[in-house]
Amino acid sequence: MTMSLAEELVLIAYDTDGTAWGTGTAVDFAVAGAHLMELALAGRIAMRDGRIAVLDPAPTGSPLADAALAVLAADPKPRRPKEAVNLLSKKALQPVLDRLVESGVMERHDQKVLLVVPFTRYPSPGGVEHPTETERRRLMHAAVTDPHATPDDRTQALVALVTAADWHRRAFPGLPKHTIRPRFTGVLDDLRTAVRGAIADTYS
Repeated sequence: MTMSLAEELVLIAYDTDGTAWGTGTAVDFAVAGAHLMELALAGRIAMRDGRIAVLDPAPTGSPLADAALAVLAADPKPRRPKEAVNLLSKKALQPVLDRLVESGVMERHDQKVLLVVPFTRYPSPGGVEHPTETERRRLMHAAVTDPHATPDDRTQALVALVTAADWHRRAFPGLPKHTIRPRFTGVLDDLRTAVRGAIADTYS
């Protein structure tokens, strides 16, 4: 299975027992950022005068990213990155979880807290980390610890999203925050800042 950037992010952001690293709202913002980064890496969007411009509305082949692209293409005005993150964050997480469950990468376990409050976990089958997650974590760790590493764009995008969501302690246990410096500029950094800003605005 070829995963979208959003699917890889969600897989990383859920422990094997099915619990998420952050609240649903925070993960929604991160997923929206992942869609935007996917589109930027595919050459479908770019920054123009501080706003996101759709360069090419043609589908990328990723249903989740293509749905986000359609929203941006139909928008009557170009939006600033944080505005785009907010726009795409509405219920962004659930479709990603549904695809991961449908593909067998995750399982859905519905239960109730204190036998009353509904609660859903999304564990890995058998509690075993998926190989895609294992490999991506390895590449992310190398990207922030090995000065000689040459991380690919997708790995850099995931590091950007993890740091934007303030998940660095979970993604890079034992590494001081000041040592985790994403190695990129341009649109990925603009989108990382936008995700961080959207989350900060919500929880401030």
